[in-house]
Amino acid sequence: MRNLILIIVLSLFTESVILCQKYKNMSLASRYDDDQLPQQSGVAYSDVWGYAYPDGKEIAIIGTLDSIWIYEVTDPFNIRRVFSFSGGFRTIWREFKTYQNYLFAITDAANEGLTIFDLKNAPDSIVLAHRDHAHVLTSHMLFVDTATAHLYIAGGRDSSGPVDLIMMDLQFDPTHPRLIKKIDLPGNYVHDLFVRNDTAFCSHGFNGFYIYKIEQNGDYTELSSINIYQQQGYNHSSWLHENGKYLIWADETHNTSLKMVDVSDRQNPRIVKLFRSALEAPLDTASMAHNPYFKGEYAFVSYYHDGVVVFNCSDPLNPEIIAYYDTEPSNQDYSQQYAGAWGVYPYLPSGSILASDIQNGLFVLYLDFQLSLCEPEFQVQKISDQAEINWKLPESICYSELSLQRAYNHSGFKEIYIPPNFPSQGRFTDAIKAPGDYYYKMNWRIIDEIHESSIKNIHQNADCFDFQIANNILSSQCGETFIKKLNILNAEGKYIAALNDIQLPYSLVFHNLQGIYFLEIIDKLNKTKTIRYPN
Repeated sequence: MRNLILIIVLSLFTESVILCQKYKNMSLASRYDDDQLPQQSGVAYSDVWGYAYPDGKEIAIIGTLDSIWIYEVTDPFNIRRVFSFSGGFRTIWREFKTYQNYLFAITDAANEGLTIFDLKNAPDSIVLAHRDHAHVLTSHMLFVDTATAHLYIAGGRDSSGPVDLIMMDLQFDPTHPRLIKKIDLPGNYVHDLFVRNDTAFCSHGFNGFYIYKIEQNGDYTELSSINIYQQQGYNHSSWLHENGKYLIWADETHNTSLKMVDVSDRQNPRIVKLFRSALEAPLDTASMAHNPYFKGEYAFVSYYHDGVVVFNCSDPLNPEIIAYYDTEPSNQDYSQQYAGAWGVYPYLPSGSILASDIQNGLFVLYLDFQLSLCEPEFQVQKISDQAEINWKLPESICYSELSLQRAYNHSGFKEIYIPPNFPSQGRFTDAIKAPGDYYYKMNWRIIDEIHESSIKNIHQNADCFDFQIANNILSSQCGETFIKKLNILNAEGKYIAALNDIQLPYSLVFHNLQGIYFLEIIDKLNKTKTIRYPN
C-alpha cells in the first residue's frame, strides 16, 4: 500500500480544487480532461481499459470522439499521455480488450473495423499492427477468452449487414485473427458478453440474458435463458466471478437494480439478489448501472451518475457498498439519460483503479481502506412499529462527530439522534407508525471530512390491507399504489400467471379471464391476501 498519509493530504487538495467530489473509501490520484474536445450527444469520452508490464509499468487506454489515447499511469499522481491514434471517424463508442501484448479496439458507430496495436514496447513505443475491415466494419463490444485464445465480437456489422456474434482465433497470429464463424443466435443482437472456456454469457438487450456453449468450429448449444424477470430493463452487460458460480449483470435502464445470478447450473440460472447504488436517495433513487466487474470478492461498477461504486460481495446474497467515487457530483438528477462514469478498470497490479467519465475524462483512483477502520457497523431492522438501529464503533478513536439521520419517503435527511461520548456499542429505536418508506444513515467526521454509511431502507405498511375489483380493475381500498407480486390461479388452484411490481389500479381485462379465478396479492412486506375473481 502506498504512503496513505501523503495520498490523503494530496487527495484532499485535489478534491477541493477540482470537483468537490462525493466519495467514500476511494480517493483521486490524477485526472485528465480537455474541455476543448469535440462532443456528440453530450459525450466526449467513452470506455477505459488498462494494461500492466512485467517491469511494473502500467498504462490506461481511453476512447475519445475521434481518437484512442494511451496514458502511462505507473506513477498515479503524474500521468502522461504517451500515444494517440485517430480512428478516422467520429464516434461516441470505443471499446477495448487486451490479449498477450496486443490491444484490440472496436467502435459501434463508424466503419473503423477491428484495430490492433502492439503494446510490447509501450509506453515508449506503441505500434499500429493491423486494421481488419474484411470481417467486421462496426461492433458494439468485444471479449477475449484467454483460456481458448478466442476473440468474440458482439453486435457487429460486416459488408453484408448485422452479425450477432463473430468468433475469431488469436492463437497463431493475434495481429491477424482468423475467422472461425459468424454466428446467428436465438437472442439475436448481442450487446455485450462474458466468455470463459467458450461458454458465452450474452446480454441481448431487451431480449434478455442467454448462456451458450460454443464449440471450436463456432457451432453452439443454447444452455438457458432468462428473458422475463423482476426489474427488467435493457440487459446490458455481465461479469462472471472467478469461482464461476455467481454472475452480476446490469440492466441499462433507470430505476433497475443490479442482478446477482447463481449460474452454477448453467442450464438453470437463477436471480438470487437485486441490489443497487442510489447516492441521490432519498430524493432520487432511479439510478442506472453500466458495466460491472468482479475482482475477488468485490464488484466494481461504473454507475453513470453515481460514478464508480464498489460492492463487497463476500456474501453474494447481501452485497454492500463499501466505497464510491462520484466522477460528476454536480449532476444530482438521475433522469438525465447518460452522464457520469462510462467505464472502470480495477485490475492493475498496483491497485490503481481507472475510470472514464463521459464529460470529465480519465480518472486514476485508489481504494483507501484505512478509512474503513473508522467506519461503524450500522444495522437497521423493523420490529413491529419501530426501527431498531444498532451500531458498533471500532476500537480506534477517530471521530469528532457522530449522528443518526432519517428521511421519510422522499424528504431530505434530518438528524434524529447524537450518541453521547461515542459509546463503543449503541442502540436507538425510532417510531415508524405512519405508513411509508423510512431511510436511515449514520454520519461521522474524521478530521475535516464528513463520511456517511450506506442507506438502510424499511417500509411501514398502512394498517389497512384490503383490495377490491370493480369493472375488471384491481385497486386498493387503503390507498396503496404498488404491490410486490400478483399471482393468478384458476379454480383448481393452479398458477396461470405470476406478475411482479404491479402498479395500482391494475386492469385485468387483457388477461382474458373467464370463469372463476383467484388473485393472490403480496405486498412489499410479503403480507398476502387472496380474493376471488369475479368477486
